[in-house]
Amino acid sequence: MSRRRRAASRRRDPSLGEIKTRSGHMRHGAPVARRRRTSAVLLASGAALVFVIAALLALFLSGVLAGPAGQANRTGLAMVDERTTSGTDLGGRLLLPLDGDLWLMTVSDRRTERVIRAQPSGTVSSARWAPDGKSMAYALNHFRPGETLVKSEIYFTDFSSDRVLVEHRGLGSAVELPAWTPDGRALYFGASGLEDGRRVQHIEKLDLSVGTRARITEGVLPDVSADGTRLAFVRSGLDGDSLLLSHSDGQSPDVLIPAGNGRLRLLDAPRLSPNGRVVAIPATLPPGQARAPAPADWLNLFGISVAFAHGDPWDVFLVSTDGGEPRRLTHLSEDEMSVAWSPDGTQLAIYASRGVYLVDLQGRTTTLQNRGGYGGIDWSR
Repeated sequence: MSRRRRAASRRRDPSLGEIKTRSGHMRHGAPVARRRRTSAVLLASGAALVFVIAALLALFLSGVLAGPAGQANRTGLAMVDERTTSGTDLGGRLLLPLDGDLWLMTVSDRRTERVIRAQPSGTVSSARWAPDGKSMAYALNHFRPGETLVKSEIYFTDFSSDRVLVEHRGLGSAVELPAWTPDGRALYFGASGLEDGRRVQHIEKLDLSVGTRARITEGVLPDVSADGTRLAFVRSGLDGDSLLLSHSDGQSPDVLIPAGNGRLRLLDAPRLSPNGRVVAIPATLPPGQARAPAPADWLNLFGISVAFAHGDPWDVFLVSTDGGEPRRLTHLSEDEMSVAWSPDGTQLAIYASRGVYLVDLQGRTTTLQNRGGYGGIDWSR
């Protein structure tokens, strides 16, 4: 906190008289100095009183107005608009990778339960509901007993038994972020590995009826439209990240957010809205444009900011599938977000390092849980 102090100017005024000292010499301005010392004491006391009153008032208001997230905010969490989101969709269930395992959150009552235990030898990185809403696919990085090489695989589960859908293919390979086709017969996913000594990233499609994998296009973080006709994904290059929208076979891609656009630096997993008209995507702003969220406590009155431990802050942007400028939806300044649309398309669930949020299309945000993490999430009835 920087405080500005105003230095008082001290000048003699001969018109105020003279006082004789014990030595007999004349000292000018002694009454003025005494009065100014008294005034300085009174001013300091008044300033201290104003400080105390302002601090008490701020503490009172933060407790009254912060709502359910008030206590969490006072521990340094981002300040969130806790007004009830308009038309809030409180139905359905969220899949959340948390502490290495996979958890299920019931949105209506915010209750959570662990459904996949991957620790201590593994970590769930993302999960997606199957179209039937009763089973799912999840990406898992893990060690097998007796092995030192990390395995990266995609599993299917109906919550009673698991089986491998996408197998590990050697040193340096990884698979992530499965995305179902609407009929449940195929699965898109991101894959990376070493080819001729260099690392490549591409999107593949698994045909579940025959178990074959086909490379679709260069890129990562795929999402499929609800009608199965379009594919949204991110492509990384020397100029940065770009958001593309193609046909489901990866052909004829349109660039929705170009790399090096000067506004957004890094892009994470895009999600197409249920009606297919909008893409929600987490992104970071260029250095100098990002702003820290205000802490919801009295210290904010004096300019104390939140410290971030993980690089550039992220927020969610919306962009039309017809093109145009992305619109910033949130001001959370979170870390490495993932998003999922509500089944009716009126809300977005946001998962990040400090918690789980619910945001409507006007940006009004509610905190669902103050326990956060990293990984791809999904929302289903």
